[in-house]
Amino acid sequence: MLLARKWQMRDHGLELADSITIDPHKWFHAPLDAGAVLVKDQSLLTAAFGIKPSYLTDELDQSNERYQYYVHGFEQSRRFRSLKVWMSFKRYGARQIGDWIDNNVQQARHFHALAQAHPDFEPASDPPMSAICIRFKDPALTDLQSKKLHAEVAQRIEQSGSFWISTTELKGKTWFRISPVNFRTREKHMEDLFALLVQECHGMPPSQP
Repeated sequence: MLLARKWQMRDHGLELADSITIDPHKWFHAPLDAGAVLVKDQSLLTAAFGIKPSYLTDELDQSNERYQYYVHGFEQSRRFRSLKVWMSFKRYGARQIGDWIDNNVQQARHFHALAQAHPDFEPASDPPMSAICIRFKDPALTDLQSKKLHAEVAQRIEQSGSFWISTTELKGKTWFRISPVNFRTREKHMEDLFALLVQECHGMPPSQP
């Protein structure tokens, strides 16, 4: 979100965090696996997760930094995962990636508006990023029936091959979770997905508890 220009999060308290994790294989479009953690104080990670078995101990190492879990990993070697991220920025550039992020957030907000305007759906919250949760509300359904309906609809949509969505639990209720992070996604895709959700939710009979 720091690369975005329209939907930035620079004033949302990120500077207060001791650590931030990111998945470059999503918005940075790097191949799997490419995860990253940014920390203010690396020594805290070393104290918590550092490993120093006797067979790897160097008595002459005064810095005490030769073997660190977060530097070398379990395999005791440093993989060149950062090359994938560097290649993405080299090929596309920060401006282009920022535009794609802005587009995905706008698509999520458009999807939010569609759900908010429909009498049978409700969004969980206004999405600050691209992840959005909505639910199908039917007062005739029990909580268990609603949970099954959301799971079955998500499965049917995935099996259709058109979209991939998931479900989640928030405050005791089941929700559909949608998160556009593909640079090929357009608002028309979000409209088609919402129309399919409406069709599937209304077309499925209530499951028996």
